[in-house]
Order: sequence, then structure tokens, then C-alpha cells
Amino acid sequence: MASAQRAFAQKLSKHHAADVRRQISSSSYSRSLTKSDSNVSGFSSSVSLCDIVDPLDYEDFIQQHQLLVDRDPLRHVLDFPVNDVEVGVLPRKIRTLTPITPSESMYVFIK
Repeated sequence: MASAQRAFAQKLSKHHAADVRRQISSSSYSRSLTKSDSNVSGFSSSVSLCDIVDPLDYEDFIQQHQLLVDRDPLRHVLDFPVNDVEVGVLPRKIRTLTPITPSESMYVFIK
């Protein structure tokens, strides 16, 4: 038996955790985080995977594209009812649903 390791174990990389952390923190890794995409016209664009993207404001988008929404055969799916969300406040004496301490032990500490 010439080899004590199995075949798949020989193919595994021998990177130590410190080397991996050093590689990740280096600037060469951050440059590789940009993803290159090509669109239909043949132009290539670079999209950074680290950029923060603001979420789309649905109501503003619908207002800006109202003409398209009115012509859309599925406009009942795009538009939502005004009274779709109800907000209710339940007044409570304490923040939790049940007291943290048992009720009989509360009077032990009161003088």
C-alpha cells in the first residue's frame, strides 16, 4: 500500500484558515468581487457585489408608471386595496405577555 490517503483526500486543497482569512482580507480578493455581465447588445458591464442597493418604493413606481398599469391586463394583481393593512395597538401593563416572576413572589420584595 503506497498511499495512506484516499484518492479524494489527495485532491483537497491544503489551505490553512489563516491563509484563507489573509486572502479574503487582501485587496486582490475585493477586486475579484466584481461580476462581469454581458447584455444582449454585446456591451459588458461590471456589477459590484458589495454595493448596497436601495429597495424599490412600490407605491412611487406605480404612480410613475400609472399609464402602463392602466393598460396592463393583470392590473388587479399590481394594485392592492387601500385597506389591505390594519395597524392595531394592544395596551399592556407590562411589555411581555406574562410576568417574568410568579405573582406570589412579587409581594415578598415589597415592604
